[in-house]
Amino acid sequence: MKWKLDNVVERHRESPYTFYLPSQHVLSQLKVGDLVKLIFMAEETLENGCEAERMWVEIIERKDSEFRGKLDNKPYYLDSPQYGDLIDFNLIHICDTQLDDPHSNDMDFFFDKRVTVSNDVLSRNEFNFLLRFE
Repeated sequence: MKWKLDNVVERHRESPYTFYLPSQHVLSQLKVGDLVKLIFMAEETLENGCEAERMWVEIIERKDSEFRGKLDNKPYYLDSPQYGDLIDFNLIHICDTQLDDPHSNDMDFFFDKRVTVSNDVLSRNEFNFLLRFE
């Protein structure tokens, strides 16, 4: 099975209020031994409907924005890659880290103060009722 890494910067650009991206502060601190999460995209949708799998990779080498890592997960859906495989990736592929991100609190604003609606509401430009919870 063929796969490619998702460009999470582009994904965040499409959905900035709902797709978390580690801050530059955190990304600049990444070093050998740290774990990062990457999104492995299947080139074809699997029979079960799965299109991607998020997995942890341990950094074994860093040169500026380029990394080499070792897959630290056993894939559940994808046939490849396999646990321990070497993965070359870039900053644009990192969707999460195990480092504390002081800027992640900025995302809370959007979850605490905004409304999530379906595309149907947006296309009709109307809604029938709204509930607000504490």
